[in-house]
This record gives sequence, C-alpha cells and structure tokens, in this order.
Amino acid sequence: MNFATGQTISGAGGSSIVVEVHFNEQVTIAGGSPLMYVSNDQTGSGGASSITLTMDGGAGTRDTLSFSGTATNANVNENDVISISAQTINLNGATIVDAIGGGNAVRTISAAQGTAAGTITVGS
Repeated sequence: MNFATGQTISGAGGSSIVVEVHFNEQVTIAGGSPLMYVSNDQTGSGGASSITLTMDGGAGTRDTLSFSGTATNANVNENDVISISAQTINLNGATIVDAIGGGNAVRTISAAQGTAAGTITVGS
C-alpha cells in the first residue's frame, strides 16, 4: 500500500489524495464501491480528522485497488499531515474476493503497513 507517487496536497483545497492498495494476487470486486480512510493529524488546524476515499473504477479483476478523495479547504490546512491508519477496507455493499480460490480477500490494513506507506504534509 502506498500514496500514489508525485502527488501534492494544497491547503487551498481541491487536491486529490490517491492511495493504492496492492494484493498478493488478483481479486475480483463486485457490487458497491469500497471505502477507506486517511487520517489528518490537524497540525495546521485542518477541519477533519479523517478523509474518506472511494475506490476508483468499477467491478473487475485486478491486483491493485486505487482509492481517491478530495482534500477540500474545509478539511485540510497547510502543515496538516495525512497518513494511513490501521483499518479494514469498508466494503460499502461490494464484495472483494480472491480471483483464484474464490474466498474473501483480506481487507485489513495494519498500523505497520500504514506507517510503511509514509505521510504527506499539506502545502500552502
């Protein structure tokens, strides 16, 4: 799992936050649109402690899911630090299953995985 390469987030708002979640084999997504969250430490007094990201793309089979959301002026400010905390990807009406064996895919993101993904500091 990682923040997409090369992205910057502006405290003025309107910036996209993109997180890529990698599976060790292909998964099939069907139904709704899964959600995940990024945390905002609010160092710069941003208005939201978390920002919801929605899975990009629809149903299909792949080994990487991309989630995105918008950092608005209301929920982030300059110097806020965005990170990925421990969580379980919210299915939000979808299913995510192992494309080979057909069992439910592991959707848990550990604190260690979130830490390894690094952080993004919101710019001006």
